[in-house]
Amino acid sequence: MKSLSIDIINDQHIFSGTYTHIVKIYENLRIHGYDSKFYHFSLQSDINSLPPEAVIKEGLFSFLNSKYSFIYNLKLGANFLIGKNWRSFKGLDGDIQILSGPTLLPLTDYYHNTVVVGHDLYFLNHQGRSTIEQLYMKKMYNLFNKSKFIITNSEFTKKEFTRRLQIDKDKIKVVYPYFDSRIFHPGESNIRDILNIGENEKILLSVAGDQPNKNIETVIRLLKLLPDNYKLIRVGRNFGTIKLVSELNLGKRVIFLGNVDSDMLANLYRGSDIFIFPSLFEGFGIPVLEAMASGIPVITSDRASL
Repeated sequence: MKSLSIDIINDQHIFSGTYTHIVKIYENLRIHGYDSKFYHFSLQSDINSLPPEAVIKEGLFSFLNSKYSFIYNLKLGANFLIGKNWRSFKGLDGDIQILSGPTLLPLTDYYHNTVVVGHDLYFLNHQGRSTIEQLYMKKMYNLFNKSKFIITNSEFTKKEFTRRLQIDKDKIKVVYPYFDSRIFHPGESNIRDILNIGENEKILLSVAGDQPNKNIETVIRLLKLLPDNYKLIRVGRNFGTIKLVSELNLGKRVIFLGNVDSDMLANLYRGSDIFIFPSLFEGFGIPVLEAMASGIPVITSDRASL
């Protein structure tokens, strides 16, 4: 074990691409012999996807699980506005602290060797859930310069940081996300049997939340134009799209699965006919990489990093 100790501090949703990136950084540090600890700030009771050795700090109202967006947004806003997410990790003793995103940047006042992962500058390009969230995130972005070093997930994001935040490019290092080839690879799938989908039906797969930049409304409206034997499987949070599916009378052609684990996700990729990801803004776009690794055709946009 190398003498340098590293604290990885995460407050990202465990089914997000940003979480996948930070946990892979942690796993690689351990593979290369660094004394690394993973700390996670949780807003939900389902924490099965975390590394088993993770140290978990519960947020306010974390016991409230709901399919309604306002409940999740209430928990998120309450915890972040009072700084519960970053205050939970004061007093760690690692030589370096790697922060999962800008919402943890107030910790730069307490640690001298902080590295922050910059996944994108979403809130400089798109409206948040509320004006308060928009202002809060822009304030956090202004703290990026206080960290010793910044990791971005693509050259596109690095250029965004230098152009939009005037951060010295020599302070930024691109560390690309990657996929686990033991999980995401071409092969057989039994997803049609699991979901009772006939062999004569075509499966479109969409893996994303339904934030405005994900452009899920376009996916739903596209399905309406396709023949009736096309079905859409939606993986990810669906706070805003269920109503549109009902309005377009597509209820029998859309399967909402919510968040799924990696094994189920890989099974879905391998069993689908087409993966569709028309995002309007991405720092990287991990689902595109996973789908390509699984050997299925991909339809995506040519915006931002994509």
